[in-house]
Amino acid sequence: MNYMWFFKKKDKKKGDSTKNAEKTADLPVDKNVLGALVEPKIESVKEEPSVKSAAKAEVKAQTNKNEPVDAKPDAHKKLEKSSSKKQASPAPETLDSNIFVAGNLVKAGVFMTISILAVVGNFFIENQMAIGSDILNEEFTEFIYTESNEIPNNGVIRFDEGSNIAAVQSVSDDEYIFVFDEGDLWGNFLISDAKVNILVGKTVLIPDKAQFSIEYDGEKAILDVFDGDVYVGFLDSGLEVTDYTDQYSDIFINKLLVPRDTQVVLTMSKVTEKLSTLLTTKLVKEFKYSVIPTSVKDSMWVTTNENRDQNFLDDEKQSLVSEIIHYGQSVNDGKFAEFIFWSEENLTFVPEKKNSIIFDHLFAYLDDAIYYANEGDLESSKKSWQEFKDNLASLPISVKQSEEYIRTIDSYINRLSIFDPGDKQYFIFNELVLTQPDKYKVVNLLWRDVYASLNENDAIAEEALSNYYNEFDETLGDYEDYALYKDYITYQNQLFDNLFLRYPVFYKDFYFEIKGVIERELMDLFEEGRLKDELRQAMIDAKFDFMKRLMKFFFEEDISVDEAKKILSRLNQDIKDLMPGESNAAVLDLFESKLDDIGDFWGYLNSSEYHMLKIYGANHEEKYQSYLEDRDLIWSVIDFQEDVLGESFTEITVEDVRKEVSSILEAAEIRDYDIGGIEDVSQRYVKVNGVVGGYPFEALYDRDKISVKDVFVYDDLISDRSVKLHNLLPLIHEQFSELDEAIVLEEEQTIESIAERHARLYIRDLVVDAGFIAELEDVSVVNSEEAIYRIEQVTLETYADILVTFDYVMTEEKASNVFISVGGRPSVFEDQYTLDEVKSIIQAEADFDSDGGLVR
Repeated sequence: MNYMWFFKKKDKKKGDSTKNAEKTADLPVDKNVLGALVEPKIESVKEEPSVKSAAKAEVKAQTNKNEPVDAKPDAHKKLEKSSSKKQASPAPETLDSNIFVAGNLVKAGVFMTISILAVVGNFFIENQMAIGSDILNEEFTEFIYTESNEIPNNGVIRFDEGSNIAAVQSVSDDEYIFVFDEGDLWGNFLISDAKVNILVGKTVLIPDKAQFSIEYDGEKAILDVFDGDVYVGFLDSGLEVTDYTDQYSDIFINKLLVPRDTQVVLTMSKVTEKLSTLLTTKLVKEFKYSVIPTSVKDSMWVTTNENRDQNFLDDEKQSLVSEIIHYGQSVNDGKFAEFIFWSEENLTFVPEKKNSIIFDHLFAYLDDAIYYANEGDLESSKKSWQEFKDNLASLPISVKQSEEYIRTIDSYINRLSIFDPGDKQYFIFNELVLTQPDKYKVVNLLWRDVYASLNENDAIAEEALSNYYNEFDETLGDYEDYALYKDYITYQNQLFDNLFLRYPVFYKDFYFEIKGVIERELMDLFEEGRLKDELRQAMIDAKFDFMKRLMKFFFEEDISVDEAKKILSRLNQDIKDLMPGESNAAVLDLFESKLDDIGDFWGYLNSSEYHMLKIYGANHEEKYQSYLEDRDLIWSVIDFQEDVLGESFTEITVEDVRKEVSSILEAAEIRDYDIGGIEDVSQRYVKVNGVVGGYPFEALYDRDKISVKDVFVYDDLISDRSVKLHNLLPLIHEQFSELDEAIVLEEEQTIESIAERHARLYIRDLVVDAGFIAELEDVSVVNSEEAIYRIEQVTLETYADILVTFDYVMTEEKASNVFISVGGRPSVFEDQYTLDEVKSIIQAEADFDSDGGLVR
């Protein structure tokens, strides 16, 4: 029988040794005699195994001619010799004696044959496993930059044209440590079980069934993860990695998960001890965590590698399918084959050896389940799978927890991972994962299932996530290794955050309920204090992000009205629960500051006339615009709160109108704003000024249209017409398009670099006009949101030997933190001053020497 052929890859150089074994399958055995001997036992055996094990046994018997055997073969020879003597007309008692002898002869022969079959058959299995092991352990020693570097097993690393510096630091079994110092690297470990560390500067990248690229210049690494997950470990200065380490290691000062469809920018100068106190929510901001730009996804580098990866995966899948067909089934129907299985298991009396035989038979059934699934015979596949489960249940716990069993199961799972959820062989992979004794491995593998299902259809994706949660739920509350568990829950929470920000298929109320379970478990792992407060605020911010995504996906027709209402209500309640002791008014203020249009959206969801009748538009987006034209503008947010919270609020006042304008400005990400006078609640236009994207502006805010007009930027009128708030910043960019650097904007990427550069140009000109000698390089950003810039070590035209440094607050048009150095004597002035006042201070300081005396 071809036990466990699936456990290893065929050695193409050595050929297929099973072919010779199959040639000897027809053994000269009297089936009637054997049937009479074993009939009572056969009734208790469910399956009817193949005769192939007998063939393997004969081949192995020829291999071990010189091995010592026990006394039974000798007894057989003696009986054979005596029974071969001719008997002349024996007496009755002599005849009975001869029959007794002949019976013992046959029994001894049968038991001898069975013993040889069992012993020799198992040796053949072990020999084949050894061959497979040799193939799997071929060592990878160096990179070739111009070729695809195949990392055992089924891993691939490639390099772009140009300068690349990479090396293999160490290889041990299936553990690899690579060093990447410069260039562009592509990695594909989607179907690989290799344990890989890639050392990049002061970070360690740990791919987990991932497809990714790294661009590194020695100072900054851009990591794009296209599939799977990559963990980033941050190293303390001077620490060297000599052994493989995973994402739960405590050698790192901090760790960051980079999930599918995500980009991070790892600036090595930021990797310091300060990272050790940051939560993940701060790390993602520190390292510019965002969606992968479309320009990157569509680049030649990415598309070429993805195509090569697909060809590689297709070839590996076809090779495996051919291998399954070639080996065929392992356990054929038939009483003789069944007898062989029974004899191997029951005529072995050493417990360890008996367990080993049952172990081998176990995987013969698994091989058949795979074979039948490959043939499309689901019924036979499920039958063999059930035999596998039954045999597995009969194994002692010690065997199921043994290194050999775990290694074998892992190999099967890894080889089967090449199949996708839509493939007919996939259900075996999914079922086999659940037999893993390590529950954390099960959860990790089922998360891989979630990613794979995203490439199929919504129904499969939803089923995959539900299966994942069923197993994840079994891990909750496992505090045995507290540090590991805390990392584990943090990672799971981050994975769900990524799902909700990327994929509308998971916008179901049930999945948000799951997210709540994870968040509550994570909160319980933190003691009261600063970190827990930060975590709580981060969760609130995330829920507002989910609301924004909910609206986006809804208007893209990906979410139903009923589901949107359920999710919106849940998110609203979650936010309130995360603000313990806060009043409903405080919750209302928060909503007004984060989402000025949430009430409008809620009102639309509850207005069936609009979202059901086609007269208002062809889709939700058009119908929503019709609704906006008819609804009451000011009280939309409060209506939402009253509906969800079930409480009424006071009548509108001038202060309420001011809050309304304030919340809308904040929702539009306008900073440092100031709202002019409001004489009456019916006043339509309100004067406002503020900073958007680093640009200071003044305008008239139109409460009816939620827009601005008469917009001035840097004292220039850029529009006297109505401009929607979300179009204000793009309009400013158009007006100031003479910037030296063009920057392509992608979703979720910042736009501050454009604003900052123009602001620096503006401030430089302002300072020069005031009489200072300054270049663009002398102006830097201190705080872009508050529009604070630093002018460093400039001079006045008439005092070239006096250096001055100060911060310029654009909204106040004043300097602060003025530092003046006269003849090496420093002076600091902390108040705020106009530029003319700064000039006067410099002139006054120049009138005194270092001793305080007058120079003239």
